[in-house]
This record gives sequence, structure tokens and C-alpha cells, in this order.
Amino acid sequence: MPESCCRFEYLYRDAGNYKAFGHVLLLGIASPDNEASIRAALIEGLWFVAEAAGIPTLYHLVRDGGEADPALDHVWHEFVGLRHAEVRDAEAAIKIEVMIMKLRGVT
Repeated sequence: MPESCCRFEYLYRDAGNYKAFGHVLLLGIASPDNEASIRAALIEGLWFVAEAAGIPTLYHLVRDGGEADPALDHVWHEFVGLRHAEVRDAEAAIKIEVMIMKLRGVT
């Protein structure tokens, strides 16, 4: 039986409050316990640096693929939550435990 999958949903909000949403697929369950473990690894239960976690940044979506604006852009992304996902492309997914370690900075 294939392992359960969930979506790690996150967003980027620049200083002008323009937002871009994204997600990555994780191997694991979208449970309150897993979400609490992720939030415990984040700054104020919310903030993380996508590059440090090894997941795609969302800056380019706010700028329609254009150049970064140093007056508005920063490195912080926001964790939105976990959501159940259908088991497709599971081979491309990251184990939820690995994501938590990356968010804690223990890789």
C-alpha cells in the first residue's frame, strides 16, 4: 500500500503585501501532530527561509518572473498548513520527518 501524502502549503508575502502561494508534496499524514511539529521548527510557528529548507522560493511569482525589488523583497516565507494529498508522484515527495529536520536546520 502506498504511503500517505500531504501538501506543505506556504506563501511569500512581500513588504507591499503582494502574495504568491506554493506547495510541496510530503510523504506523511496531514495530522494536527505533524503540523504542530512543523510549526515548532519555525520562527514564531510561521516563518522560514525556503532556500534553507530546500524548497522552491516564490519571489518570482510576486514579480511575474521579473527582477527582485530590494525595497520590497526579503527571504521569509510563511507556512500555511498541511493538507491531504492524493498519492501521485510520491517518488518526488520529501518525507515529512526530513522536512521538519530541514526546517530546524538539522540536515
